[in-house]
Amino acid sequence: MPAAASEALFTWPFFRLCLFAFLAFLAAFQLFPTIPFRLIDLGASRGGAGLFLTVYTWASALSAPFTGALADRFGRRRMLVLAAAAFVLFSILYGVVRPMPLLLAVACLHGFFWSGMMSATGALIADVIPVQRRTEGIGYYGMSATAAVAVAPAIGLAVYHHGWLVLMIELAVMALALLAMATQVREAAAGGSGAAHVGQAPRDVALDGSRDSGPASPPPPRLHEAVSWRVVAAASGLFVVALPYGGITSYAALLATERHISPRSLFFTVFALTVLATRVVLPRLADRYGKPVLLLLVSLLLVPPGLALLAIAHSRAALVAAAIVFATGFGNAYPTFMTWVLSRTDPRQRAATFGSVLLAFDTAIGTGSLLVGSLGDRVGLGTAFLVLAGLSALAVPAFLLTRRLLPETAA
Repeated sequence: MPAAASEALFTWPFFRLCLFAFLAFLAAFQLFPTIPFRLIDLGASRGGAGLFLTVYTWASALSAPFTGALADRFGRRRMLVLAAAAFVLFSILYGVVRPMPLLLAVACLHGFFWSGMMSATGALIADVIPVQRRTEGIGYYGMSATAAVAVAPAIGLAVYHHGWLVLMIELAVMALALLAMATQVREAAAGGSGAAHVGQAPRDVALDGSRDSGPASPPPPRLHEAVSWRVVAAASGLFVVALPYGGITSYAALLATERHISPRSLFFTVFALTVLATRVVLPRLADRYGKPVLLLLVSLLLVPPGLALLAIAHSRAALVAAAIVFATGFGNAYPTFMTWVLSRTDPRQRAATFGSVLLAFDTAIGTGSLLVGSLGDRVGLGTAFLVLAGLSALAVPAFLLTRRLLPETAA
């Protein structure tokens, strides 16, 4: 590969997509930590409050392979525009809908469009990242979301103090900004290393390697084309560590409130800052020395002790320590896993590949939220997180058992 062109990572297309991800997660992580308080105000139990994230993430997970395949076939930019427009509507609906069943229905639709946006954005960012800097590039891209998570819960909780409707108006404005950005994504295609036009799948080469002379519209994706079950199975280790992340997203603020630890957004802030700090160094070293799998295994091993520390944390210092250990592990598991997967899958089906990973990842997040909520009502949040610490210890064995499902291919 030409060294000069292939090694350019920090390009405008890359920065544009990172900014898009930042705004998307800034909106999402103002919603996720605040809506349990909203639902409790509307009469839901603590377990019921976690049901929102469960429905949202399950909808995202189950639809991700299909929305990813649609983005590959009909245009990734189109998927971004459609999802951002839908987010404006959902923000308005969250502001006015009060019955729990209707709120869960909105969450289901929201999760569907979120999966499409995440799959399309993941494929677009993979197109503009040089192969030999993939772990580093995906890590930096993930830092955009992490930077948003660092500040979003505190912002969301502060705005919620002025009223739920005020918060939803803010999120609607942010969705409009995403919509405006999505319409400009096509301009980021120049210099990309993947598709000829960012926003649509390459159509000049057929799957058998022959030239495709016709621009005929492709048929809708079939089930076996949309879901890569080998990718889903290989993501089992990631599934196990994403379980506790779902519970943390819904209940870390409530745990801090119960134990009189302030600010209640402290875990999220320290978590995000730790991910930002470690992703500057660790993924780059993994790429430089060709050891992404080693970093993945170490990352998976750090998750259980981080959760155990959270379970027993009754002070600000203990909560900070838990966030640092958990974030170092969980925060670096995803980019290293995606580097490993992308080197073993077809680059022309990248959105579908990201969708298959999201199927495992988001199912785990939703299940974790439901599990912690259910256990928390019965035995307390601390014990619930201890249970998840034990489950997350299965991550390394799960990855080692399933990695052979994806033999290495050309990147």
